[in-house]
Amino acid sequence: MTTQEYFQRLREHLKGFSADEQEALIEEIRSHIESGIDDPKMGKDEDEKKERLMTELGSPNDMGRGFKATYRKERFIDYLLILVPYLLYPFLNMFYVSLMPKYSWADVRLDILIHLPLVAIGLWRRSALLTSFWITTLVSQIITMLLLVGNYYGSLQSGVWLIIALALLLLLGRIVWQNRQDLLVSSFALLPVIMCSIGTTLAIVHPNGTPYTNGPIDNFLLNVYVDAAGFGGGYLPFFGTFATLGLFFLSMNRNIRWFALGLYGLVIGLSRHYLSLFDADKGLMHPLAYSFYVILPLVVVFLGWMLSQSKSQPKFVE
Repeated sequence: MTTQEYFQRLREHLKGFSADEQEALIEEIRSHIESGIDDPKMGKDEDEKKERLMTELGSPNDMGRGFKATYRKERFIDYLLILVPYLLYPFLNMFYVSLMPKYSWADVRLDILIHLPLVAIGLWRRSALLTSFWITTLVSQIITMLLLVGNYYGSLQSGVWLIIALALLLLLGRIVWQNRQDLLVSSFALLPVIMCSIGTTLAIVHPNGTPYTNGPIDNFLLNVYVDAAGFGGGYLPFFGTFATLGLFFLSMNRNIRWFALGLYGLVIGLSRHYLSLFDADKGLMHPLAYSFYVILPLVVVFLGWMLSQSKSQPKFVE
């Protein structure tokens, strides 16, 4: 088998990776073979040295499995660093409630500070996915907190929280820029920000105190957002996040991961997780607003998937 045939077959077993990831992995193998060819201990005949090196590396099928196992393991660890803190949320909430009568600071501010180190862990692991997930989660908490309580914390403290949110957003922007060639990663990072921004805007402009007349569509959409979102005792974002992110992080097939990202966007929309300041008791949004908010993540993900498909053609020439 020639090196050209070896790399061609290896690419076939790396279809679950993006074009940039494939290029990096192929370059890694190519560098290893070139280094071996330059080693006099490997013999004198170049073709024999190449054949020996490829035998030592293993078949393209074995190499592909090895890379997938490594990447899946890394993503599984990232997933655990989302799953475990989420599982602890109910216990932390009870802890905050027990502290609040005595300590006024035991509210969402304490929760943000407890989870802020997860951003640092994501940076340490060089995981764009883990880092961006916790950045968007914390920024949405900070923005919602500041909008809901107004100047309750005072100008100084509110200013500090706003600076923290802006710093996190700048870090997110840097992550997106660094991963701009991988639309799956950048879409994952940007989707919650888009949902949070649009959700906050919709919530601010909806007519509080002047509810729409409840028609069949209004009632249906309200049931979707409030009753259906109560699946599992009001934990649609809780269980839905586990399921959709599990599929996103652990699958090696990029099309499946795009599908999982679309489902994750639906969880955000249907649970109103990023629809800040919405209060169903004060009035209903226009049905078009509901529909827009549900369809939005699907549109974003579909466009990202379409663009990634156009960029995923093989770029390698031997």
